[in-house]
Amino acid sequence: SAPELFSFLAEFAKVAPQPENCFPKGIAAEGYIQGTWDDSWSYTIAGVPSMVNGGLYTDESGFFETIYHSQFDTPDTFNKDVFTFNLKYYGAMAIALDQKPLLPLDFTHQATRVRNAIDSDAFALAECDPQPLIQELESFESVAAGKYNQLQELNQLYEMLLASKSDNSDLIEKIKEVSSKTNALTLSTFKIVQDGLLKLGGEGE
Repeated sequence: SAPELFSFLAEFAKVAPQPENCFPKGIAAEGYIQGTWDDSWSYTIAGVPSMVNGGLYTDESGFFETIYHSQFDTPDTFNKDVFTFNLKYYGAMAIALDQKPLLPLDFTHQATRVRNAIDSDAFALAECDPQPLIQELESFESVAAGKYNQLQELNQLYEMLLASKSDNSDLIEKIKEVSSKTNALTLSTFKIVQDGLLKLGGEGE
């Protein structure tokens, strides 16, 4: 998925429907960044946070390399249990996202991604000091962490108000109003990050 969704995916996995009669090793909760071959990539790079079911790339059976998109990909490969699990899992995920007034985008993962991409040897060869970049990343990460915590707190408050037996309609409407404006800013920030921090390599990575 987009790195900004990694935190949400990990949190959702704790309460999500679990596989039955399939995926004996369970499911991976940690995020994995999209590749340009993913159908979701076009949305993300255009400023729409998105994700894709990445099971094909991690399947140890070799399905992706030997069967997928070939003449061997026949109805015999259909697995009802996997199909049912995917419907439940991603259906529940869509509902979970829809019920949150604020988009749960965590930009700290972009800071980590960029930090991990810093090649100290390349900076040394270019006689360039990476410290200013690292300091900016630390500042970016700190602000992002604080903002994500605020988003989480407001989403949790909204959930509590809905569950309360008291009349909280005015406060609920206020949260919806604030959320609409905040989501517009969050998506604007997301697009800036896509334009400024993501570039394609020679192999399409």
